[in-house]
Amino acid sequence: MVSRKMKVDEVLRVTGLSKDEFSNINPDLAKFVASKQPLYRGLRIHVPTDAKSAVEFLMAGERKKKTRVIGANG
Repeated sequence: MVSRKMKVDEVLRVTGLSKDEFSNINPDLAKFVASKQPLYRGLRIHVPTDAKSAVEFLMAGERKKKTRVIGANG
């Protein structure tokens, strides 16, 4: 399950899949590959078992970190 908005190219890079391979195992997501639309949070994607942890690491490790600003009183 996609936990953040991400580009298909990011998934392809860490899995080693080609666009055609990704589209074949995720036929419902072929439109994202063709249009270069980002995958949105909540989509279920299929990747080879040996690439699952790489995709999970990608989603967890590249989240934008929010900076908290603490005021003078805080």
